Amino acid sequence: MKNIITIGFVILSIIFLSSCEKGIQGDQGEPGNTNVKTTIVTITPAEWSGTTTVEAEKNLSIITDEIAEYGAIFVYIKIGDKMYKSMPYTWPEDGNSTIYRFKTAPNLIKFEIHSEGTTVTPATNRVFKVVAMSASEYDYAKRNKKVDFNNYTQVEEYISQIQIIK
Repeated sequence: MKNIITIGFVILSIIFLSSCEKGIQGDQGEPGNTNVKTTIVTITPAEWSGTTTVEAEKNLSIITDEIAEYGAIFVYIKIGDKMYKSMPYTWPEDGNSTIYRFKTAPNLIKFEIHSEGTTVTPATNRVFKVVAMSASEYDYAKRNKKVDFNNYTQVEEYISQIQIIK
């Protein structure tokens, strides 16, 4: 009797599972890695404020609570058409050394400009690339892939590799 019940259960399971229909296939998601997010932030001259230190803030959803607390955030300032330099960055401008730096909090980034002389609000847009990654991804990239996060070319190459793999 026990064998009959077991066989009956197996047969019913097979019938039930084989009668299930598959749903409609959804759209393909964005390629990438959920542990690494990047975005471009542009600050216009009108967005800067302050006198001694000039500041601009942006809400940034890629800086999650977890990333802000445990992860890693890297910011690169665009110099010229294609080159990005790691921040903080010292820019020789108007005969003074102008220091670009940043601060973060969950969902927020603040850019600061400070100069040895008079701090001047930039007359043109400043473009920044922000890279936010989980602590585990940062640790893996640093230890196993030997990524130098001060070298934007290495960071860009690493990000492009993980987007293809995952």
